[in-house]
Amino acid sequence: MHSHVRPFWIALLALGGVYANAAGQDAQTTAHMVYTEEQATRGEDVFWNICSECHFEEDFAGPFMQSWSGAMVKDLMDEIKATMPEDNPGGLEDSQYLDVITYMFKINGMPTGDTEISTTDAGIIEIDWRPSYDEPNDEALEDDADAAGQDAQTTAHMVYTEEQATRGEDVFWNICSECHFEEDFAGPFMQSWSGAMVKDLMDEIKATMPEDNPGGLEDSQYLDVITYMFKINGMPTGDTEISTTDAGIIEIDWRPSYDEPNDIKPYD
Repeated sequence: MHSHVRPFWIALLALGGVYANAAGQDAQTTAHMVYTEEQATRGEDVFWNICSECHFEEDFAGPFMQSWSGAMVKDLMDEIKATMPEDNPGGLEDSQYLDVITYMFKINGMPTGDTEISTTDAGIIEIDWRPSYDEPNDEALEDDADAAGQDAQTTAHMVYTEEQATRGEDVFWNICSECHFEEDFAGPFMQSWSGAMVKDLMDEIKATMPEDNPGGLEDSQYLDVITYMFKINGMPTGDTEISTTDAGIIEIDWRPSYDEPNDIKPYD
């Protein structure tokens, strides 16, 4: 249903503290101006000379980088080095892989600074993707909630019911399963939508699915099948169904099974 999630899905989200402690340094993220404009420019050259044979710039914007949020820069570097270029995996210098990654950071609006990121730094710097560096997620969510006169909510706050997800499961097996498996919507798929509003996902699915009749279901059916996706991803159920109105003010909050994620109880 959501066609923008790219192959590099492996988000090794729990390694940040290990790398930082091993290096004896404070943890840093890509929000802390960890690369330079010059480094990204070199990466752009690598991209257009090599990567652009198979890829577009937009392949590495939004959902791709979001799927790596929480992983170390080195994790992404190792994955790309192991698989790219397709005709010669590992055939570039480590510095070139790192340069092209900083170009991806630039594409995603991550801020530049005065110091280049090195291959050593890559092991202790965490990728921090955000929908907008001008207006971080929490503020944007508060604005949406204020406009609707309600408190900000996310899918961590038990915003749908078991019965609603069951209806969505029926829609899935009667319609969606002709082309999709349940696992298509677990993990990386939902992670790529984390931070977006439920309505954003609903609008995307409605515009593209079913493939032979986009928009051919009732809005309530699209929303029901989305709650089934939430259930697949372990998001908690509650006593109140999510409505099409709610969909515009509730943020998708995907998370791995952390012991103490953010400030909300982790999903079971």
